Amino acid sequence: MTGQPIINTETGVITFPPECFKRRISEEHKTKLSLANAGENNPFYGKCHSEETKAKLKELNRLGIIGRKGQRNTPEHNAKISMANKLAYSTPERKAMISNRECYKTPEFREKMSNLRKVTLNRKRGTPEQILQTTAWRAKIEEWIKEHSYPHTGHKLTEEQRERLSLAHKGKPHTEKQKIGQQRQIEKMKELWKDPEWRNMLSRKAAAGAQRRPTTTESKMEMFLNHYFPNQYKYSGDGTEIIGGLIPDFIDTNGNCRVIEIFGDFWHSPRMTGMTCEQEEQDKIDRYEDLGFKCLIIWERELDIIIWDREIEEAALIPLINKVTEFNKA
Repeated sequence: MTGQPIINTETGVITFPPECFKRRISEEHKTKLSLANAGENNPFYGKCHSEETKAKLKELNRLGIIGRKGQRNTPEHNAKISMANKLAYSTPERKAMISNRECYKTPEFREKMSNLRKVTLNRKRGTPEQILQTTAWRAKIEEWIKEHSYPHTGHKLTEEQRERLSLAHKGKPHTEKQKIGQQRQIEKMKELWKDPEWRNMLSRKAAAGAQRRPTTTESKMEMFLNHYFPNQYKYSGDGTEIIGGLIPDFIDTNGNCRVIEIFGDFWHSPRMTGMTCEQEEQDKIDRYEDLGFKCLIIWERELDIIIWDREIEEAALIPLINKVTEFNKA
């Protein structure tokens, strides 16, 4: 014991201050204790906690009965830590190292820090076997994400969620920083759109993301073409064929630069496009013509005569047959 007991002469009570119970162990003694409990001399050498014991320790740690979870340092403890750090960084060697930042730029120093970082990461990740297991698990997760759709696909917001989102964004104009960022993004997209390869790639991804498939009208046209013009046109509205950023509904398979577009009566109406039907047709034809392709427009109403599971008189299809035949001769 390092302190001395205090004797009250009036009552005869002896008080032992905390210093009496603080033992100072010499470095030699510490070394002996370490060697005495190292390796096979350690009573827990080669042993492992049982699953039941692990569960108990975990629960005790969670409740804060053992360990320091949920505990805070006292102000005196924080003051001691602060003073120790100040003393450590006040030495001449430490000050010289901090002031001389050039040493950080040397290849030797960077290699040393890189090796230390790798060692630290390996300790956190675990053994090589554990790292391989983690890598394999991540690969499985990535494969699952590719096979499945986006988690929010098909998810609809409730009216309450819509109202909260509306109130959160209402009356909040974009800041100058946001406006500048938007303008930069627009300019960048315009520049990228000039590249045909990038334009086709973006159109292909958009078609794949939308999971495009033949609509009812497109299926009618596909059946019509396969019957009256076999092996001449194939469906490409799913993004399999992209021409200058445009996705034709049907494309010639014999090497001729011809495409067929199907126009829905509603989506290509003047109400939706702001143009007349003739202007809408000519606009699409001109865009394909600039790319070296001839385009035929078929309207949805022209295919209304084709009804599933019903016999159709060929005479009713003669106008459509003649239209496609004249287009093939042009």
